[in-house]
Amino acid sequence: MTDTFWHVTADETPPEGVLLDVITESGMQTELVFSRGLFFTPDRSMYVYYVPQFWREKP
Repeated sequence: MTDTFWHVTADETPPEGVLLDVITESGMQTELVFSRGLFFTPDRSMYVYYVPQFWREKP
C-alpha cells in the first residue's frame, strides 16, 4: 500500500523492507529502507546514523 501521508517516526514504525521517502531533522529528503530496527540505504549496503523525523512509503 502506498501512502502520500507523512508519518512521524517517533509515533509509528515503518514497515519492514519497504522503500521509503524520509525527511531528516535538517529537512533533507531521501530514500531509505527500514529493516531490523535500522534505516538502510536502498541497496542495504550500509545503515545511516540518524533516525528520520518523517517517512512515507514510496509511490
